[in-house]
Amino acid sequence: MDKNLPSVSILTMSYNPELGLFEEFLKRIKLQDYPRAKIEHLIMDGGSANGAIELARKYGVKVHSDSKLKDEISMRQSMLLHGAKNDIVVWLETDNLFIDKTALRKLVRPFVENDDVIASYSFHYSYNPKLAFLDRYCALMGLSDPIVHYLGKADRRPWFEKRANYPKVEDRKTYSIIQFDENNLPTVGDNGFLARRKILLKAKTSPAYFFHTDVFFDLLGKGYNKYAAVYDTSIEHVIRSDFLKLIRRRIEYMERDAQPTMLKNRRYQIFDPKRRKDKINLVLFGIFTFTLIQPLLVSLRGYLKIRDRAWFAHILMCWLFLIYYGRSTFLRVLKSK
Repeated sequence: MDKNLPSVSILTMSYNPELGLFEEFLKRIKLQDYPRAKIEHLIMDGGSANGAIELARKYGVKVHSDSKLKDEISMRQSMLLHGAKNDIVVWLETDNLFIDKTALRKLVRPFVENDDVIASYSFHYSYNPKLAFLDRYCALMGLSDPIVHYLGKADRRPWFEKRANYPKVEDRKTYSIIQFDENNLPTVGDNGFLARRKILLKAKTSPAYFFHTDVFFDLLGKGYNKYAAVYDTSIEHVIRSDFLKLIRRRIEYMERDAQPTMLKNRRYQIFDPKRRKDKINLVLFGIFTFTLIQPLLVSLRGYLKIRDRAWFAHILMCWLFLIYYGRSTFLRVLKSK
């Protein structure tokens, strides 16, 4: 079986990561039940000064660090992809943890069994009842931004959903093969997402054009549209933030992506003002949030599946994101006049 396993490049960006979590991240990669000779781990670091670089090298990771690249996310992602040498790339952030030693093998399985599958990912984020309240909510809902859920573009799904409801080519016991198109592609490409390297390189992957979801959007136009949603493993995404810090970070991402210099090279938009469906879903999000009923029903549905009060953070999250996104958008419009 091991002879058939493809070689894997794990690609990570870092900048002064929390050392305890970072070491756990490195340990879980080291413990994977996967041929060691078939794994390379590359890190593009933005100039960490807290000992993270030395720690990574202790675990045998190839690290390139440059403080000039601290804010150049697309540059670092492009450099990682073009520096990788193996068959499958795994986009794994420093706060993404494999949940057990078989996780990598399970995520790679669809590539071994299906030549036309270009990418795979875990259907859920891993739920760990020991995590902080907000982290548990994000894991249970499969997101860190409720608006993405209502736009229908979250890449992971809530734990009350057992299997993918996207257009499926085939259902297997441990995964489903899904066929995306330009109308239903979620925000794929990050936090434990795997893809065939040679296929990715057929998209626009230079630094000016590298945005992870845009790359997969490019590939749809070239006929590469089959993905595997894996059910028997997941990625633990450790956020370790509070509600307001999380929202501020999301707003920073939104404002960065809204810059004209960024927009001119974008091919995929989470909210596309030209799409009627997106506009309707955004209005529905506002109505649902104001009336409270739908977010409450979502919370209750989840609570009946997994008895954790963190589900009910969904009501608060909807309100906070509506208020802060609305305020940020209003101020940006004022500045543009």
